[in-house]
Amino acid sequence: MKYRSTYERLTSDPERRRKIEEEGFIIETTEDIIGLMEEKGVSRVELAERLGTSRAFISQVLNGSRNMTLRTLFRISRALGHDSQIAFNTIDARKKQKEPALARR
Repeated sequence: MKYRSTYERLTSDPERRRKIEEEGFIIETTEDIIGLMEEKGVSRVELAERLGTSRAFISQVLNGSRNMTLRTLFRISRALGHDSQIAFNTIDARKKQKEPALARR
């Protein structure tokens, strides 16, 4: 499969693979937030109001142009009626679970 060989070639360099996995983590997290927003019927404007911030800030966080802090992640999850937690898995366990988000596209 051509796609698979391209992915393997791109991730053969450890530093490049780390960057791809990092971006995948960010994408997965923001997709989870956007999914919750859709599920709850909450717009970016409404989320911004709940957080006491601007729609521009929310857009920047969700499109990845602004770094999302743990504090912001906590505040967003609470504003959407959820708790947040971060799980640390060994790298081998992560590989067994699934490939990075970018590999699945």
